[in-house]
Amino acid sequence: MSWRKICKDSLMWHTIDMRNDGYSGVFFYQKMEKMCRQAIDRSSGNLVDINVQNFGSDELLKYITNSSPGIKRLRLENCYEITNKGLIEAASKLQLLEDLEISRSPRSYSRQTLEVIGRSCPLLTIFKYNGSWQRFYKRFYKHRVTNEDALAIAETMHGLRQLQLFGNAVTNDGLAKILDCCPHLESLDLRDCFNLNLGGDLEIRCSKQIKRLQLPEDCPDDDSESTESFGAYDREASDFDFWSGHDITSDSDTEYDDYDVDDDYEFSIGKTNYKGQISTSI
Repeated sequence: MSWRKICKDSLMWHTIDMRNDGYSGVFFYQKMEKMCRQAIDRSSGNLVDINVQNFGSDELLKYITNSSPGIKRLRLENCYEITNKGLIEAASKLQLLEDLEISRSPRSYSRQTLEVIGRSCPLLTIFKYNGSWQRFYKRFYKHRVTNEDALAIAETMHGLRQLQLFGNAVTNDGLAKILDCCPHLESLDLRDCFNLNLGGDLEIRCSKQIKRLQLPEDCPDDDSESTESFGAYDREASDFDFWSGHDITSDSDTEYDDYDVDDDYEFSIGKTNYKGQISTSI
């Protein structure tokens, strides 16, 4: 049986990993969104885990949530066209969501958006909300000071067990509020949260309440669970070489020599990770 026929089984598409590793331009982003929609269609509503990286829009997020009511894990990294409005609309359809990551977004999402996410996703136990403020920028710019994100988390995400706030503007007051309101919290990543001044009672409290604590000055790469700077997308997959220069909605099992292949891509289905190339004719 060919891979083509195997991949028609919707259960093969319960996990989708769509990464754009640096290509830019509206034309290419549109191709990525089209391929992502095709993969979602293949899941036939069985999608539970999706990663979208370096592309994505409100329209794509809406398509994901409308098509996949059973999503348990959603990762959005550098999805610059996803707005507050898009996240708010999507949150109401993610009632089974357990794991959410929003990383390196050039947008600053509002407190209201985070509150809606918290109220709409009662099963949420893992939240990674990572900014892009790095050590380099600390040397040259005075970072804003705000606890809006921390207060939204504290007031609406009481079931959290793992929280990552890489490069956040949170202060000691905001952290104390999170500790007060999230009693089940076991893992807390505060790397590059340079507005924090941990010491005294707050430091003691963190050490007693949190099993796995990463401090503001800890190295961004000091994460055994991570292969990327903002926390890993955990791929439980073995690698296979796979060439695909065709429209995955096609039912043909013929060879695909007529397609022009010139752009790298990587995505995964099920628990198998696929690497190959994407045709510019998609």
